[in-house]
Amino acid sequence: MTKVAIAGAGAVGFTSACLLRLLGNDVTLWSPSGRGTMGLRENNKITTTGSVNGTFDVNFVEDPKLLVESAKLILIAIPAYGQRSIFNQLVPYLTDEHTVLITGGQMGLGDLYLSKLLADAGKKTLIAVLNGPMTMGRKLGPNDAVQVPPKKMARISAIPADQTDRAIAVVSEAFGDRFKGFGSALEVGLMAMGGIVHSGLVMGNITRMEEGEEWCGYYYVTESISRLINALDQDRRAVAKAFGIDSPSAAGIFTQGQRPDATVREVLFPLTYERTFRNGPRKIEHRYVEEEIPYNLVTLERFGRLAGIQTPNVTRVIDMYQIMRDRDYRTKNTMAVALGIDELSVDQINQKFTQGF
Repeated sequence: MTKVAIAGAGAVGFTSACLLRLLGNDVTLWSPSGRGTMGLRENNKITTTGSVNGTFDVNFVEDPKLLVESAKLILIAIPAYGQRSIFNQLVPYLTDEHTVLITGGQMGLGDLYLSKLLADAGKKTLIAVLNGPMTMGRKLGPNDAVQVPPKKMARISAIPADQTDRAIAVVSEAFGDRFKGFGSALEVGLMAMGGIVHSGLVMGNITRMEEGEEWCGYYYVTESISRLINALDQDRRAVAKAFGIDSPSAAGIFTQGQRPDATVREVLFPLTYERTFRNGPRKIEHRYVEEEIPYNLVTLERFGRLAGIQTPNVTRVIDMYQIMRDRDYRTKNTMAVALGIDELSVDQINQKFTQGF
């Protein structure tokens, strides 16, 4: 049994906790706002349905210091827009014996921001980056969740990259043998499809979210939305190539190389019947917009600009969201400013992702 600490008690935090408990691990949750664990104060149990069915005992704490002291493996289940604050709170208590597993917010630069904080503090805590959570779903109530099947294979890289095998060994103790190492955290981040898929999906369904309609995201990946996602994916792959990374197509990533030439609709539409509870968002203030646009698409655009690569489709979509939401998404990611990303070259950025600060 491995002890795992989870920062974040939303859908990813709850579903990850249940999967880890099913696998025999001891789990402690921390909700930075305190709201996510309010139900656990009545009883320390989470009930989940879907791919995992059962009621599981979990621990919770109300302080980041106690969370870090509870386990050597710290799983970050926080969207990119919350990571700067969380890392600022965790770093003072982290040691060289800890491993921080970042499961979300890919391309948001939270991994590099954490690396810089640790370097400034003189610490060598291992950072491991996944291409998305091991499982996910949604919370149904203060003590209830529903979740999709866990990843059978997860892409992972460490910062520094030469410690990836060590990171795999650590996380495998908790999740089992289902991790494949990659060359850098940037390569892994570029294969996280949330920003590409969610931004395209919401573009064609934003009024459903604003009106709080019941709708299934997979069903509404129509041919038009599929073409939009594919156009965004072309920009993503062009940026990856400029950074020396041969990234597969979106369809190739979703099918693990089995159907690289399929359309996004052909890949995602069948999930309508496999995950019938995965409704689309019913509110406009949702991470599909507030995380994916400023922390994923804007980073792709920024990296393209630094590499001298145009990202016309990504740029148009960002512009449209800024018009629709009346927000400047290009200035939201303060971690990019803190890191001085716009002053770095492609080689320097690659070096940061492979060696850290």
